[in-house]
Amino acid sequence: MPGEALAFFVKAGRKGGKIGGKARVANMTPEQLSEANRKAVQTRWAKAKSGKSLGASRPNRNRVNMNAVVRFHKQAELLRESSGSTNIEKTV
Repeated sequence: MPGEALAFFVKAGRKGGKIGGKARVANMTPEQLSEANRKAVQTRWAKAKSGKSLGASRPNRNRVNMNAVVRFHKQAELLRESSGSTNIEKTV
């Protein structure tokens, strides 16, 4: 799919998604809204108790990959040792 067409569909989908939740809530009775909120809270607590991440279904792009951080620090340590420098910014 050409980039312009893809960008159009992404923008249209995002616009509809933003409106969809508000429209759904606007059409709910207070009882339906209360039930939906109760289910959401129960799901969050169930995930918290089981130790699962709340964002487990979708990867968090902002979360740091700890394996990559550990590898980086090991490489920096090796570079420091080989160059004799104590300043990591100069060697990495």
